[in-house]
Amino acid sequence: PTEGFAVFPNPTNGPLRWNDGGFSTMEIFNASGQSIRKFALGGQTEADVSTLPPGLYLLKFSDETRTVTKRLIVRP
Repeated sequence: PTEGFAVFPNPTNGPLRWNDGGFSTMEIFNASGQSIRKFALGGQTEADVSTLPPGLYLLKFSDETRTVTKRLIVRP
């Protein structure tokens, strides 16, 4: 189940956290839909997004049976 899945803080300009360590990958897409970064998570619940330019991004969290997409705002 993915109800209650959250990413925080949002907006951010540094570490990004989420409340479910069961996903195997997280992929970041820019506003044009281009994949710009992919993380192999392996139980992680944090990633550093401080190098991303300010703007709107989509995060796609996946494992073998589920995919969740969340919006992320990176601030200056």
